[in-house]
Amino acid sequence: MMIEFALVVGVFVVLAIGVVEWGSYLISRAAVVGAVRAGASMAVATHSDGDYTGAAIAVTQAALTAAGLSGSTAVVSVVLEGAAPSPVVVQVSVDYTPMVGLVPVPVTIQASEVMLMDR
Repeated sequence: MMIEFALVVGVFVVLAIGVVEWGSYLISRAAVVGAVRAGASMAVATHSDGDYTGAAIAVTQAALTAAGLSGSTAVVSVVLEGAAPSPVVVQVSVDYTPMVGLVPVPVTIQASEVMLMDR
């Protein structure tokens, strides 16, 4: 009975670590996607004030910091070519540090959001 337990417990421990590791990654990914959406929404809401790019970067960075993902870079590009509506593209790339490191997870979380801005 003890031999079977010893053989099976290792597999269960690795599976449990994998579930926790991927859960942590998916929570971080959801936070990055939420930050990108908040930044794009701020750019659209404040486009008539002039500095919508700065506002989008500030909101995105604040959301990432609140989620514990500080040290990330937010790149905001605004395209205003042609007639309205013009797209606002917010892109974020965040380095992810695994909790345990036994299970392979992506080391970079990337997200982008496109919203239309009326003139």
